[in-house]
Amino acid sequence: MPCWIYVRGDEDPTTCNEPADVVVKRVEDSAPDAFVHYLLLPLSRDDDARTGYVRAGEVVQVMPMHPRQAEHFLDDPPDWW
Repeated sequence: MPCWIYVRGDEDPTTCNEPADVVVKRVEDSAPDAFVHYLLLPLSRDDDARTGYVRAGEVVQVMPMHPRQAEHFLDDPPDWW
């Protein structure tokens, strides 16, 4: 199940294509100044896998995303895409 990653200082969360518990485990196991990698949620059905990076100490919250919400991104991508 995808998840949202909230980062300190940014009001918009990042969409992640991995389960929240997997991301939380990576963040908890990392030093605060270390970078944690995660798979970004695809923005279209033919989008290649993309990797995002965030400093573990900057993550303030990781929340699960309903699968239908992820499907919405695929059906109605952002205007800038």
